Amino acid sequence: KSGDVKNPKATKISVTEAIQTEEDPRYAECMGILHNEIYTHYIACQEEDKISLHRVQWGKK
Repeated sequence: KSGDVKNPKATKISVTEAIQTEEDPRYAECMGILHNEIYTHYIACQEEDKISLHRVQWGKK
């Protein structure tokens, strides 16, 4: 948990950590999509503050 939801860099780190520890790859992918499509829509942030979902190894734990 970043503690500061208005800090896109800290939030990206927190969501990325949550994605990496999530056992269900479907849920992990949903977290990334929500971050990229919803969170970044309401917070002023750069493209670099989005999570690169194509780099995530889904289901490869």
